[in-house]
Amino acid sequence: MADLFVSYSRTDARFVEKVGGQLRAAGISVWVDTEGIDGGERWRTAITQAINGCRWCMLVLSPRSMASPQVAREVNLAFDKGRAIVPVVYEQTEIAESLQYGLAGLNHVDFTVGTFEDGMSKLRQALGLAGRSQTLHSTELPVDDADWAIVGRGLAFPLRLDVRGAIALVGEGAAIDDSIRMILMTRPGERLGHQELGCDLLDFVFARLDEATRNEISDRIREALNAWEPRAHDVVVDVAPGAWDRELEITVRYLVRGTSERRELVERMSQA
Repeated sequence: MADLFVSYSRTDARFVEKVGGQLRAAGISVWVDTEGIDGGERWRTAITQAINGCRWCMLVLSPRSMASPQVAREVNLAFDKGRAIVPVVYEQTEIAESLQYGLAGLNHVDFTVGTFEDGMSKLRQALGLAGRSQTLHSTELPVDDADWAIVGRGLAFPLRLDVRGAIALVGEGAAIDDSIRMILMTRPGERLGHQELGCDLLDFVFARLDEATRNEISDRIREALNAWEPRAHDVVVDVAPGAWDRELEITVRYLVRGTSERRELVERMSQA
């Protein structure tokens, strides 16, 4: 099977052919749904087999692909199978609601900025990072600092548009901050393909907020971040009483892996 499965709208075929040609020249096998596949059951089986056998699923973002139910089915199947999703922005567009949760926090490749070759350079770099693991958030990711010396720009979480009406982006450490927020807000079992991802803070909604509970929350957050956000290194979590009754202030301090940048993120958790 091919290394990379491409999920796209047929109206963007010329762009996909150009990108696919360059990736093949770089030694990456590419699977693209073309008119060579008969319709019906054979077509669905071929797509399923291609997704099952690939290492990456490249999602070509455009207004046409975001309106395509078939694209949503393909990408959600890739999520469910634990494949690495590589969003590629061909044209600025709003993310379909069915894909917003899964794409939140993932690094992307933006072909709308710079030249086509600039985009290809970023795509080759993204595939080089993704190729070390099945997923962006994975306990199997390498831990050498040199492997994470480059932290790219990512889709903002929650997904939104910027002042230009384009997909909002965040860079470097801010992308990690958004990823940490997503992990804290996610309950294990909620995310397709990553059933263990998350930090089940809802367990503490009715708990006594004493020192023992705060220590347990701190341990749970640290374990979740060590498991699911490998770009955050030397993670320290402090949980203290907040300014209001039944409120906790959660402070996460970490070092961006492969850099000397230290960051601090403060979130508040309130009980009902």
